[in-house]
Amino acid sequence: MKRLITGLILLNSLSPAFADITDLPDPGQVTETYTSTQRGSLVIQNISRKTGGEKVQITLKNPLPIANFEIYVSNESVKIYSAHFSTTEGQKIPVRAFSETGKLEPKSLYTSEVLNSKDVVASIELEIEAFGSNAEIQFMAYANTGLPVLSINRQPVPQKPVQEAKPSQPKPRPKPKPAPPTERAFKVDDVVGFSTYYGQIDIGRIREIYENDKYLVEASADDKRVLAKQDLTLITRCNAEKQLCTDSAIYYKGNYSFEDGKVFGHFGSKYVIVRSSTEENYIYFIAPNKVYPKTDCSSKYNLCVGARVLSTASNELLRKGRVTRVLPNDTFDVQQEGYSLNFRGNELYRDKETLCAESLCVGNRGLFISGSGYYYYTGIVQKIWDNKLVQFKSDEGTTLFVPASSISKAK
Repeated sequence: MKRLITGLILLNSLSPAFADITDLPDPGQVTETYTSTQRGSLVIQNISRKTGGEKVQITLKNPLPIANFEIYVSNESVKIYSAHFSTTEGQKIPVRAFSETGKLEPKSLYTSEVLNSKDVVASIELEIEAFGSNAEIQFMAYANTGLPVLSINRQPVPQKPVQEAKPSQPKPRPKPKPAPPTERAFKVDDVVGFSTYYGQIDIGRIREIYENDKYLVEASADDKRVLAKQDLTLITRCNAEKQLCTDSAIYYKGNYSFEDGKVFGHFGSKYVIVRSSTEENYIYFIAPNKVYPKTDCSSKYNLCVGARVLSTASNELLRKGRVTRVLPNDTFDVQQEGYSLNFRGNELYRDKETLCAESLCVGNRGLFISGSGYYYYTGIVQKIWDNKLVQFKSDEGTTLFVPASSISKAK
């Protein structure tokens, strides 16, 4: 609880007029006892403005029971976050009037609640924050059994380390920006692309150059037109990475599958101009992200064009074939008995017999359980291909072609 005392009246003695009052009945003999309250005080200056405040510890030279505390705010507003005193018995007791006080105004006196006379106070701790650079308070302790002699112990507020000034150095001059590549001027016989009246792209060859950046472009023997420079795009042989150049063998993504083709050129960075392997008289403008260099091998599955492979249409049917194309999406075209099928890499096995697949070997007995778990077979391993595929002859006489990982070896 806080209360502001604007005036303080000290009564040093009782008026002798009280002894002359004789019209009241005699109460009998009364013995009166007076206590002398003594005050100890100190001034706390330069209170920190750090958010959350600083901790100030006030110690009593001779611990005493304290009646109450008072704080006089001198010249700048302060806030007390917490206050408590420690007893000689090691107890910490809060001072409620000085906990979360809010803003205490200057030129004002604030008094604590009356404290327990049985508590012998050894020290007081305040957590206090200032709202100005010259904040100062006077802290007072009142005791009935002696004079409180106070001393202060303050924890230093951590300061940011001061960095030594480094000698200034001249700033490095920025590197000049590289000049943009100079656009090559069109020349006679350059192959260029241009948009037609119907929004399509056509290709032609520059035959003549005129003033005012006009060009005679021949698309075919019967198709010649005069076009402005801004309407033309130079057809280049290679892309910027020099990976796909004219006549490079490629795959490009068609409507339903990958198609074989060759690079004719590049229409800027917007299109790769592709000539189909099956339709040499046609060219297509394909987005660069749908064009892939043609490759003959897959390092992921260790399979190349021409490799002899096996596949299983079911557990009871084994088919042989030959890889004809290694495609960009990790699939393989395989020629089998007069027709071609496309397989994922994990569906193919190299047509190469081995004796063992890890701990499972030819001649071992084992147990095969179907993927659904509805049926099982016991039998013997007859063949192993590519360390992965097993020919398994069941005790009932059924021949199965299953992954080696699906066979449990008999102990």
